[in-house]
Amino acid sequence: MPMSKSGKARHVPISHSLELLLNSIPKVCEWVSANPRTPKPFTSFFYSWDTARCQAGLDDVRVHDLEHSFASFLVNNGRSLLEVQRILGHTQIKTTQRYAHLDRRSLLSAVNEITRAAPNILGEGSRPQHLPDITKAQVLRASGASRKAKAAREPSRKACPHELEMIARAEALRAGIAF
Repeated sequence: MPMSKSGKARHVPISHSLELLLNSIPKVCEWVSANPRTPKPFTSFFYSWDTARCQAGLDDVRVHDLEHSFASFLVNNGRSLLEVQRILGHTQIKTTQRYAHLDRRSLLSAVNEITRAAPNILGEGSRPQHLPDITKAQVLRASGASRKAKAAREPSRKACPHELEMIARAEALRAGIAF
């Protein structure tokens, strides 16, 4: 693109599908989409866009909305904000963050990564066969010494039983012991 909104030239990557589509359009002049009367680029595509969206029953959709959808589709399919920022030509990552809306499935998938990364941390998955059987009491007893040492270094606070159990499980996993 010879000139962007920022006044700088920039490279705009296109997908293989778009490349195939563009190559299928008969070439009348050097421009991809030229005014047939002047063989020069259109100065505005509003009327073409307006006709297309109205015929599709999308009267309230703006071109800008498509940019938001594009960014959201990329982020929700695993692309990083940095990649989306570069593709959209944003100079600030905050702009890209406003464009990229995460859907609930993506967020759920993200939090489920912990289960795939460490299935035994929450008592899910199978226990590695080479590890010995151990009772919850043994884990709590083993983690008691390290908890006491940690408590001596940090100001005291009351921990809930669930927190203590999760800490004990994590420490047992680090020690090679699984439930």
